[in-house]
Amino acid sequence: MPAVARGNSTDAVSTNHLCTGTTTTNACSPNVRANSIGIVRFGDAVTTHTFPPVPICPNHAPTMSAGTSTTVRVNSQPLAYVGSLYGGSENITTGSSNVFSGWCINIHDMANYDASSNNSSKTGNRVFSDLNLDFTRNAVTNDITKIKGVEAVKRSVRNLVNTATYERPFHPELGCGIRELLFENFTPITGMFIRRKLEEVITNYEPRARLADLSVSEKQDKNAIEVTISFYVLNMPQPVSVTTLLQRVR
Repeated sequence: MPAVARGNSTDAVSTNHLCTGTTTTNACSPNVRANSIGIVRFGDAVTTHTFPPVPICPNHAPTMSAGTSTTVRVNSQPLAYVGSLYGGSENITTGSSNVFSGWCINIHDMANYDASSNNSSKTGNRVFSDLNLDFTRNAVTNDITKIKGVEAVKRSVRNLVNTATYERPFHPELGCGIRELLFENFTPITGMFIRRKLEEVITNYEPRARLADLSVSEKQDKNAIEVTISFYVLNMPQPVSVTTLLQRVR
């Protein structure tokens, strides 16, 4: 996999003629970058330099015209890499040390990658946080501790499952209302109703979670129903799961 070529006079170009032996890349993508530098595309011009015939050597700046990628495009143009040719004869000799043309997904997402890797502000990378409802105390600040990231979303999902309709002050609509079903004989229809209620409450009130799977099973020895919810957290590639036991309290 050849290294991606970057513009703005970053990578070297061999002209293969006597007037100017080497020059540099120039024009490049304004918004797709590798190592924070725009990527060279088909049609982008090289840095202006002299060109035969000797000894006149007039200035010229040929465009990228051959040897570009046949599978990866940047701004709808084929991507250039080490070995690609300006004007059919001047070849790029250096490129990125860690971005290669075979990594298609990295090339198309490089603008977002650069933004996230170089942005140190708190708003650049979103972190979910909620109060820990165990109300444990932070030993340093004496404040209530927080739970963050995936654990915050898992706790929110568990709270929604355990919240009854009309239980939450000022938000009577919030909750899944499955407690009344715990007093029914467990049948396939009961399980279907529970799954439907759980799907509705998570879809409507927890936008950070995208449901992947939901299972409901009866635990006769404990007079309870076990619910396992698998879901994807926003911006997280791997699914997580929450298992809770629903029991009658009277």
